Amino acid sequence: MDNFLLIFIIIGLLGFLITAYSQLLGLRHRFKNAFSLAIFELHKRYNLIPPLTVIVQSYISRENSVTTSLNNACDRAILAAVAADTYPGDKQLFDRLIDAEAAMQNALNEFYEFTENEPNLKTDSQLIQQIDEISRTEKKISTSLQTFNEAVMIYNEHLERFPGSLITLLFRIREAQLFDVDSHILCNTTNTGN
Repeated sequence: MDNFLLIFIIIGLLGFLITAYSQLLGLRHRFKNAFSLAIFELHKRYNLIPPLTVIVQSYISRENSVTTSLNNACDRAILAAVAADTYPGDKQLFDRLIDAEAAMQNALNEFYEFTENEPNLKTDSQLIQQIDEISRTEKKISTSLQTFNEAVMIYNEHLERFPGSLITLLFRIREAQLFDVDSHILCNTTNTGN
């Protein structure tokens, strides 16, 4: 009878741990999926940058440091986004993406400021339309990053509570990192011509 009870307890504990681990895996997949959706929106914005710089270059008929800076920042952000999406749990790659996005936003802000000071550009309908599209995309990015951060917070909370904390110790699972939307990207964006 004692052996039967011991086997029953062991099976119960294993079932409990397997269920807890499965729940954590589900939560991990949820935040990785949310991250992939955010990356998708970021790529949509990256694809809007080259046409934007082409419009400006058609007016100034030469390469400009502002457009070059924006194109370079976009290229760096694309590389960082691809790497971070490939390994969403890698803190270094994630930090590089955050830094690349901050540089991208700074370059966009400089670009917007430049276009504000060029009378012909301020009234160009194609430029205004392109900037409006970027603005709409940035709102989607912000929403998708908020969804990602919420999924990460839920995942991290489960890691801290029992039985997640036990699973964390057994399998050396690390907390996921939040994407700091407020201090890195999507802040202080101005629209040209509005």
